[in-house]
Amino acid sequence: MKSKFFSVLLALILVLSVFNFKVSAEENAEEGVVKKNRESLELTDKEVDNLLSLGFTEEEIQNMDQEEYELNKDLDGEVVASTTQYLKIVEPIESNTSLKSQMELKETDSSEPTIIELDKQTYYEELEKEKQSSGQFSTFSSDSTSTSYKKMTTTITKLSTNNYRLKNSVSWSKLPSTRHVDVSGVGINQTYWGPTPGTQYGKQNWKTWSYFNGYQYGSATYTSGSSKWQKGTGGYALRMNLPDDETTGGCAADRVETLSSYMYYSVSPLATTNRLDAYGHFAHQDSKSTLVPGISLSGVSFSVSPSTSFSEHPNTHILEYK
Repeated sequence: MKSKFFSVLLALILVLSVFNFKVSAEENAEEGVVKKNRESLELTDKEVDNLLSLGFTEEEIQNMDQEEYELNKDLDGEVVASTTQYLKIVEPIESNTSLKSQMELKETDSSEPTIIELDKQTYYEELEKEKQSSGQFSTFSSDSTSTSYKKMTTTITKLSTNNYRLKNSVSWSKLPSTRHVDVSGVGINQTYWGPTPGTQYGKQNWKTWSYFNGYQYGSATYTSGSSKWQKGTGGYALRMNLPDDETTGGCAADRVETLSSYMYYSVSPLATTNRLDAYGHFAHQDSKSTLVPGISLSGVSFSVSPSTSFSEHPNTHILEYK
Protein backbone atom coordinates (compact mmCIF):
# COMPACT_ATOMS: atom_id res chain seq x y z
CA MET A 1 0.00 0.00 0.00
CA LYS A 2 2.81 2.38 0.94
CA SER A 3 4.66 1.47 -2.25
CA LYS A 4 1.61 2.37 -4.35
CA PHE A 5 1.19 5.68 -2.48
CA PHE A 6 4.80 6.68 -3.08
CA SER A 7 4.52 5.70 -6.75
CA VAL A 8 1.47 7.96 -7.17
CA LEU A 9 3.23 10.79 -5.29
CA LEU A 10 6.34 10.47 -7.44
CA ALA A 11 4.24 10.54 -10.63
CA LEU A 12 2.42 13.63 -9.39
CA ILE A 13 5.72 15.39 -8.64
CA LEU A 14 7.01 14.55 -12.12
CA VAL A 15 3.83 15.88 -13.75
CA LEU A 16 4.03 19.13 -11.76
CA SER A 17 7.74 19.50 -12.59
CA VAL A 18 7.08 19.09 -16.30
CA PHE A 19 4.18 21.56 -16.10
CA ASN A 20 6.26 24.16 -14.24
CA PHE A 21 9.13 23.71 -16.70
CA LYS A 22 6.73 24.22 -19.62
CA VAL A 23 5.24 27.34 -18.06
CA SER A 24 8.69 28.69 -17.27
CA ALA A 25 9.88 28.01 -20.81
CA GLU A 26 6.83 29.77 -22.27
CA GLU A 27 7.38 32.78 -20.02
CA ASN A 28 11.06 32.93 -20.95
CA ALA A 29 10.18 32.71 -24.62
CA GLU A 30 7.77 35.61 -24.19
CA GLU A 31 10.02 37.77 -22.03
CA GLY A 32 13.32 36.88 -23.72
CA VAL A 33 16.65 36.00 -22.20
CA VAL A 34 17.64 37.99 -19.11
CA LYS A 35 20.88 39.89 -19.64
CA LYS A 36 22.93 42.18 -17.44
CA ASN A 37 23.98 45.59 -18.71
CA ARG A 38 27.12 47.51 -17.76
CA GLU A 39 25.47 48.66 -14.50
CA SER A 40 24.52 45.06 -13.58
CA LEU A 41 20.89 45.85 -14.33
CA GLU A 42 19.04 42.69 -15.39
CA LEU A 43 16.78 43.21 -18.41
CA THR A 44 14.73 40.86 -20.55
CA ASP A 45 14.34 41.33 -24.30
CA LYS A 46 10.82 42.59 -23.67
CA GLU A 47 12.05 45.20 -21.19
CA VAL A 48 14.76 46.32 -23.62
CA ASP A 49 12.17 46.69 -26.40
CA ASN A 50 10.01 48.79 -24.08
CA LEU A 51 12.93 51.12 -23.32
CA LEU A 52 13.69 51.42 -27.04
CA SER A 53 10.05 52.42 -27.61
CA LEU A 54 10.58 55.24 -25.09
CA GLY A 55 13.36 56.68 -27.25
CA PHE A 56 16.45 55.26 -25.55
CA THR A 57 19.31 54.02 -27.71
CA GLU A 58 20.98 50.63 -27.21
CA GLU A 59 24.06 52.39 -25.81
CA GLU A 60 21.95 54.33 -23.31
CA ILE A 61 20.22 51.13 -22.20
CA GLN A 62 23.58 49.42 -21.83
CA ASN A 63 24.60 52.14 -19.36
CA MET A 64 21.25 52.57 -17.59
CA ASP A 65 21.24 52.18 -13.80
CA GLN A 66 18.53 50.88 -11.51
CA GLU A 67 17.34 54.36 -10.52
CA GLU A 68 16.59 55.46 -14.08
CA TYR A 69 15.05 52.11 -14.93
CA GLU A 70 12.60 52.48 -12.04
CA LEU A 71 11.54 55.85 -13.46
CA ASN A 72 10.76 54.30 -16.85
CA LYS A 73 9.75 50.67 -16.32
CA ASP A 74 6.01 51.33 -16.04
CA LEU A 75 5.79 53.74 -18.98
CA ASP A 76 4.52 52.82 -22.43
CA GLY A 77 5.59 54.96 -25.33
CA GLU A 78 6.10 55.33 -29.05
CA VAL A 79 8.66 57.50 -30.82
CA VAL A 80 6.54 59.62 -33.16
CA ALA A 81 9.17 62.04 -34.49
CA SER A 82 12.96 61.99 -34.65
CA THR A 83 15.80 63.72 -36.46
CA THR A 84 19.57 63.34 -36.36
CA GLN A 85 22.07 66.06 -37.17
CA TYR A 86 25.68 65.27 -38.17
CA LEU A 87 28.28 67.96 -37.52
CA LYS A 88 31.98 68.53 -38.15
CA ILE A 89 33.58 71.22 -35.97
CA VAL A 90 36.95 72.79 -36.79
CA GLU A 91 38.15 74.61 -33.70
CA PRO A 92 41.12 77.04 -33.69
CA ILE A 93 43.72 76.28 -31.02
CA GLU A 94 46.98 77.89 -29.93
CA SER A 95 49.97 75.60 -29.54
CA ASN A 96 53.27 76.11 -27.74
CA THR A 97 51.75 78.62 -25.33
CA SER A 98 50.91 78.47 -21.68
CA LEU A 99 47.35 77.92 -20.52
CA LYS A 100 47.21 81.54 -19.36
CA SER A 101 48.37 82.74 -22.79
CA GLN A 102 45.75 80.57 -24.51
CA MET A 103 43.02 82.08 -22.35
CA GLU A 104 44.22 85.61 -23.08
CA LEU A 105 44.37 84.89 -26.80
CA LYS A 106 40.86 83.50 -26.70
CA GLU A 107 39.57 86.66 -25.09
CA THR A 108 40.94 88.83 -27.89
CA ASP A 109 40.81 86.47 -30.86
CA SER A 110 37.81 87.00 -33.11
CA SER A 111 38.16 83.64 -34.84
CA GLU A 112 35.29 81.24 -34.17
CA PRO A 113 34.97 77.50 -34.64
CA THR A 114 33.72 76.46 -38.08
CA ILE A 115 30.66 74.23 -37.82
CA ILE A 116 29.77 72.20 -40.92
CA GLU A 117 26.60 70.13 -41.20
CA LEU A 118 27.17 66.89 -43.11
CA ASP A 119 24.90 64.21 -44.47
CA LYS A 120 25.12 60.82 -42.77
CA GLN A 121 27.17 59.14 -45.50
CA THR A 122 29.77 61.92 -45.68
CA TYR A 123 29.99 62.02 -41.88
CA TYR A 124 30.98 58.37 -41.59
CA GLU A 125 33.20 58.48 -44.67
CA GLU A 126 35.23 61.32 -43.14
CA LEU A 127 35.47 59.51 -39.80
CA GLU A 128 36.74 56.39 -41.54
CA LYS A 129 39.37 58.38 -43.47
CA GLU A 130 40.60 59.99 -40.25
CA LYS A 131 40.80 56.64 -38.54
CA GLN A 132 42.75 55.09 -41.42
CA SER A 133 45.18 58.00 -41.66
CA SER A 134 46.01 58.11 -37.94
CA GLY A 135 45.31 54.54 -36.84
CA GLN A 136 42.99 55.96 -34.19
CA PHE A 137 41.09 59.16 -33.54
CA SER A 138 43.62 61.67 -32.26
CA THR A 139 42.26 64.81 -30.60
CA PHE A 140 44.48 67.31 -32.41
CA SER A 141 44.35 67.43 -36.19
CA SER A 142 47.16 69.98 -36.61
CA ASP A 143 49.16 72.56 -34.67
CA SER A 144 46.50 75.23 -35.20
CA THR A 145 43.13 73.49 -35.38
CA SER A 146 41.24 70.64 -33.75
CA THR A 147 38.58 68.78 -35.70
CA SER A 148 35.78 66.96 -33.88
CA TYR A 149 32.63 65.19 -35.00
CA LYS A 150 29.31 64.87 -33.18
CA LYS A 151 25.79 63.74 -33.91
CA MET A 152 22.68 65.02 -32.15
CA THR A 153 19.32 63.25 -32.16
CA THR A 154 16.12 64.97 -31.02
CA THR A 155 13.04 62.84 -30.44
CA ILE A 156 9.38 63.19 -29.50
CA THR A 157 7.92 60.17 -27.73
CA LYS A 158 4.19 59.84 -27.14
CA LEU A 159 3.56 58.59 -23.59
CA SER A 160 -0.22 58.91 -23.45
CA THR A 161 -3.03 60.82 -25.16
CA ASN A 162 -1.84 64.26 -24.10
CA ASN A 163 1.65 63.64 -22.70
CA TYR A 164 4.90 63.55 -24.61
CA ARG A 165 8.60 63.20 -23.80
CA LEU A 166 11.17 65.42 -25.51
CA LYS A 167 14.73 64.15 -25.63
CA ASN A 168 18.11 65.35 -26.89
CA SER A 169 20.95 62.83 -27.32
CA VAL A 170 24.50 63.87 -28.25
CA SER A 171 27.35 61.53 -29.14
CA TRP A 172 30.87 62.68 -29.95
CA SER A 173 32.29 60.42 -32.65
CA LYS A 174 35.59 62.26 -32.35
CA LEU A 175 36.21 64.26 -29.20
CA PRO A 176 36.83 68.02 -29.16
CA SER A 177 40.20 69.19 -27.84
CA THR A 178 38.57 71.45 -25.24
CA ARG A 179 36.25 69.68 -22.83
CA HIS A 180 34.84 71.80 -20.06
CA VAL A 181 31.07 72.45 -20.26
CA ASP A 182 28.32 71.41 -22.69
CA VAL A 183 24.75 72.70 -22.63
CA SER A 184 21.97 70.57 -24.15
CA GLY A 185 18.28 71.43 -24.25
CA VAL A 186 14.94 71.17 -25.99
CA GLY A 187 12.64 74.13 -26.61
CA ILE A 188 8.86 74.04 -27.16
CA ASN A 189 6.06 76.23 -28.52
CA GLN A 190 5.18 77.51 -25.05
CA THR A 191 1.83 79.03 -26.02
CA TYR A 192 0.36 75.56 -26.32
CA TRP A 193 2.67 73.30 -24.30
CA GLY A 194 4.29 73.36 -20.88
CA PRO A 195 7.02 71.23 -19.23
CA THR A 196 5.85 68.76 -16.59
CA PRO A 197 7.81 69.54 -13.40
CA GLY A 198 9.88 66.70 -11.98
CA THR A 199 10.09 64.68 -15.21
CA GLN A 200 13.54 65.91 -16.26
CA TYR A 201 16.52 63.55 -16.28
CA GLY A 202 19.97 63.66 -17.85
CA LYS A 203 23.08 61.55 -18.06
CA GLN A 204 26.62 61.49 -19.43
CA ASN A 205 28.45 58.26 -20.30
CA TRP A 206 32.13 57.94 -21.13
CA LYS A 207 34.97 55.46 -21.49
CA THR A 208 38.61 56.07 -20.51
CA TRP A 209 41.85 54.22 -21.14
CA SER A 210 45.27 54.14 -19.54
CA TYR A 211 48.22 51.70 -19.61
CA PHE A 212 47.71 50.91 -15.94
CA ASN A 213 43.90 50.78 -15.68
CA GLY A 214 42.97 49.63 -19.18
CA TYR A 215 39.42 50.55 -20.24
CA GLN A 216 37.08 51.92 -17.61
CA TYR A 217 33.56 53.31 -17.79
CA GLY A 218 32.20 56.38 -16.05
CA SER A 219 28.97 58.33 -15.88
CA ALA A 220 27.29 61.38 -14.34
CA THR A 221 23.55 61.59 -13.70
CA TYR A 222 21.33 64.66 -13.38
CA THR A 223 18.06 63.95 -11.60
CA SER A 224 15.14 66.35 -11.33
CA GLY A 225 16.67 67.84 -8.18
CA SER A 226 20.03 68.70 -9.77
CA SER A 227 21.12 72.34 -9.75
CA LYS A 228 22.42 71.96 -13.32
CA TRP A 229 18.97 72.39 -14.89
CA GLN A 230 17.75 75.61 -16.48
CA LYS A 231 13.96 75.40 -16.40
CA GLY A 232 11.51 77.76 -18.09
CA THR A 233 8.12 77.86 -19.73
CA GLY A 234 9.78 77.58 -23.14
CA GLY A 235 11.78 74.43 -22.39
CA TYR A 236 14.49 72.87 -20.25
CA ALA A 237 18.27 72.84 -20.69
CA LEU A 238 21.06 71.02 -18.86
CA ARG A 239 24.67 72.10 -18.33
CA MET A 240 27.20 69.32 -17.92
CA ASN A 241 30.82 69.39 -16.80
CA LEU A 242 32.69 67.12 -19.21
CA PRO A 243 35.30 64.53 -18.25
CA ASP A 244 38.79 65.43 -19.45
CA ASP A 245 42.12 63.65 -19.88
CA GLU A 246 44.31 63.31 -16.82
CA THR A 247 47.69 64.99 -17.29
CA THR A 248 49.40 63.49 -14.22
CA GLY A 249 49.68 59.98 -12.92
CA GLY A 250 52.02 58.46 -15.47
CA CYS A 251 50.78 55.07 -16.68
CA ALA A 252 47.61 55.49 -14.60
CA ALA A 253 46.61 58.78 -16.29
CA ASP A 254 43.26 58.09 -17.93
CA ARG A 255 42.49 59.39 -21.43
CA VAL A 256 38.85 59.90 -22.43
CA GLU A 257 38.05 57.71 -25.43
CA THR A 258 34.28 58.09 -25.89
CA LEU A 259 31.67 60.55 -24.65
CA SER A 260 27.90 60.84 -25.02
CA SER A 261 25.02 62.49 -23.19
CA TYR A 262 21.27 62.83 -23.17
CA MET A 263 18.53 64.79 -21.43
CA TYR A 264 14.76 64.58 -21.48
CA TYR A 265 11.58 65.89 -19.91
CA SER A 266 7.84 65.56 -20.47
CA VAL A 267 5.29 68.13 -21.67
CA SER A 268 1.51 68.41 -21.53
CA PRO A 269 -0.88 70.76 -23.39
CA LEU A 270 -1.84 74.21 -22.10
CA ALA A 271 -4.29 75.00 -24.89
CA THR A 272 -5.93 73.25 -27.81
CA THR A 273 -3.53 72.63 -30.70
CA ASN A 274 -2.93 69.98 -33.33
CA ARG A 275 0.89 70.10 -33.30
CA LEU A 276 3.87 69.88 -30.99
CA ASP A 277 7.15 71.52 -32.05
CA ALA A 278 10.45 70.52 -30.43
CA TYR A 279 13.72 72.40 -30.99
CA GLY A 280 16.95 70.63 -30.07
CA HIS A 281 19.72 72.97 -28.86
CA PHE A 282 23.38 72.50 -28.03
CA ALA A 283 26.36 74.68 -27.07
CA HIS A 284 29.97 73.66 -26.44
CA GLN A 285 32.48 75.64 -24.40
CA ASP A 286 35.58 76.14 -26.53
CA SER A 287 37.53 78.28 -24.04
CA LYS A 288 39.52 76.91 -21.14
CA SER A 289 38.25 79.35 -18.53
CA THR A 290 36.32 78.07 -15.52
CA LEU A 291 32.82 79.51 -15.47
CA VAL A 292 29.15 78.84 -14.84
CA PRO A 293 27.33 79.75 -18.05
CA GLY A 294 24.13 81.72 -18.26
CA ILE A 295 21.47 79.91 -20.28
CA SER A 296 18.48 81.36 -22.08
CA LEU A 297 16.05 79.00 -23.83
CA SER A 298 12.57 79.69 -25.11
CA GLY A 299 11.28 77.68 -28.03
CA VAL A 300 13.50 78.24 -31.05
CA SER A 301 15.50 80.91 -29.20
CA PHE A 302 18.64 79.69 -27.41
CA SER A 303 21.78 81.41 -26.16
CA VAL A 304 24.60 80.78 -23.69
CA SER A 305 26.74 83.47 -22.09
CA PRO A 306 29.46 84.58 -22.15
CA SER A 307 29.00 84.08 -25.88
CA THR A 308 32.76 84.43 -26.53
CA SER A 309 33.37 81.20 -24.59
CA PHE A 310 30.77 79.01 -26.34
CA SER A 311 29.98 77.86 -29.83
CA GLU A 312 26.26 77.36 -30.35
CA HIS A 313 25.59 74.56 -32.79
CA PRO A 314 22.67 74.62 -35.27
CA ASN A 315 19.37 73.64 -33.69
CA THR A 316 17.15 70.80 -34.84
CA HIS A 317 13.40 71.03 -35.36
CA ILE A 318 10.83 68.25 -35.35
CA LEU A 319 7.07 68.31 -34.98
CA GLU A 320 4.25 65.92 -34.25
CA TYR A 321 0.70 66.41 -35.50
CA LYS A 322 -1.90 65.16 -33.06
